Amino acid sequence: MEALCVVLESSSSPEVRRHAVVSRMRAFERYAAVGSMDKRYVNVIGGAEGCAAMATAALELQRAGFDDAGRLSVVGGPFGRSTHGALVTHMPLAQSLCDLRLR
Repeated sequence: MEALCVVLESSSSPEVRRHAVVSRMRAFERYAAVGSMDKRYVNVIGGAEGCAAMATAALELQRAGFDDAGRLSVVGGPFGRSTHGALVTHMPLAQSLCDLRLR
């Protein structure tokens, strides 16, 4: 989990870095989840199809080895909005509809 957080926190994308604190928190919450494996995903960034932040996050996570064994997915919306303090994040309307996720 720490490896994921390091990639996000050091991303070349300011948007990914800005969301890294929430991704870190959610990653550790999901990792500790008991029961359903569906709860073991982390939305790391969202945006319009083809946006720079999503492309950068996907590339950096691939380079860090997160694309093996199907752990990295880029999936279309629709999305709701969630907040963490003043930061607005993407929240899937259903678990199967999350954008960039790690298992």
